[in-house]
Amino acid sequence: LTATESEILKIIKEKNGLISMKELSSKARFEIGYIYMLCKSLEKQGYIGFFTPSSCRITAKGKSFAG
Repeated sequence: LTATESEILKIIKEKNGLISMKELSSKARFEIGYIYMLCKSLEKQGYIGFFTPSSCRITAKGKSFAG
């Protein structure tokens, strides 16, 4: 995991494991397109899953890495 991906996981975990791309973009202070790209990478690694096309949910694996 990169430092940025780790920070994204921490933000998602702080929001009870479910967050919209828009809110995640605002909290992380990154463009929504970059957030979506990071989330797709995290999904491929098994750290998150997409709940809807515009929101994601952290997995058990993601929770353990988020601290």
